[in-house]
Amino acid sequence: MSYEQLNKLFYKDTERYRQLYEDRFNSDYAVKLGVNIGTNEAFFMREPTLYEKVDRIRKNDKTIASLRAELPESALKQYLNKCLFDEVMLTNNIEGIRSTRKEIDKVLKNPKKKQRFQGLVNRYNMMEEEMLFLESCDDVRQVYDELVGDEVTDKPDGKIFRKESVSVHTVTDKEIHTGVSPETKICEYMTKAIEILDNKSINILFRIAVFHYLFGYIHPFYDGNGRTSRFISSYILANELESIVGYRLSYAIKENINKYYKSFEICNDAKSKGDLTPFICMFLDIVETSTLNLIEALETRLSKLKAYAERIENLFSDNQLCYTLLQATLFSDDGVSRYDIAKDCGISDSTVSKRLKELSSVSPDLIIKKTLNRVNYYSLNLDYLD
Repeated sequence: MSYEQLNKLFYKDTERYRQLYEDRFNSDYAVKLGVNIGTNEAFFMREPTLYEKVDRIRKNDKTIASLRAELPESALKQYLNKCLFDEVMLTNNIEGIRSTRKEIDKVLKNPKKKQRFQGLVNRYNMMEEEMLFLESCDDVRQVYDELVGDEVTDKPDGKIFRKESVSVHTVTDKEIHTGVSPETKICEYMTKAIEILDNKSINILFRIAVFHYLFGYIHPFYDGNGRTSRFISSYILANELESIVGYRLSYAIKENINKYYKSFEICNDAKSKGDLTPFICMFLDIVETSTLNLIEALETRLSKLKAYAERIENLFSDNQLCYTLLQATLFSDDGVSRYDIAKDCGISDSTVSKRLKELSSVSPDLIIKKTLNRVNYYSLNLDYLD
């Protein structure tokens, strides 16, 4: 049975609405969060359906870990890069910011050079290597500065966050939410959000969802709030589940964008009286969908890898080079560079060039060459192999 929303019940049965709220808020299954949404203390219900979603996510995560273990090292690296590209492009796209694979590739190739999206790409690229620690409002501001500080025009003008009020509008310029003000209150709310995120008595996936909602509700900056909150959620998910799951959050949100924004709207509504259960339910649904899509993508690619590997073995004498190209074809959008081919095969760059020419002599349609930022990338034409 789906969770009954208070804001909908308000119009159907006022008396039952009041009673249901009292029953929920005073229930032993209610988790009170110590921060107000409007005039009501925020809370959520430890619904059995939420734990069922968590169990399914954990089960899916184990399947992803098993599939990941089957991937050759270069295929895994290429797929992580692909997911990184997609995540950065989509977190920008959700905010109406256009970014290209070429721009992101430039940052990955030269991470220290000052360029567009440098902070965003570098931060996501470090997801597998280090933990993210949020202990204070200053830590949130540091993440923001590193992530989007150079990309926004309306920079924070307070000690840590913004000084003035800010509103969220629809594309038709209708105001749908006003962020917390003044800055002292922003700091108070953000401190509480961090405490909730660190509260180990609450399931970690519930904590991530609540923090994600509160960040949007507080809206501590004039610009860049969405990208910052999605990054923080992605980072924590990447450390709690398989890292690839963290790389796919913005993709999953983009695929469910109406449901995502609607959940904010529901919980912001005064008639919901601070009940954040609908948002947690939505957030877990998005994470679960992301894990299911990942499983399907990895299973499909692994199946093709095994099938084409057998075909290559029967058709070509240069199996190692072909297998490297095959991995790039299935697990990357761009292919593989000569440098990475040489590294993967343990041969020199000149030998790579020679062997690529030999393979091309079999048929000019066998090798696909793509140029990105003046670097050539190679992959196999699977239609030709078929």
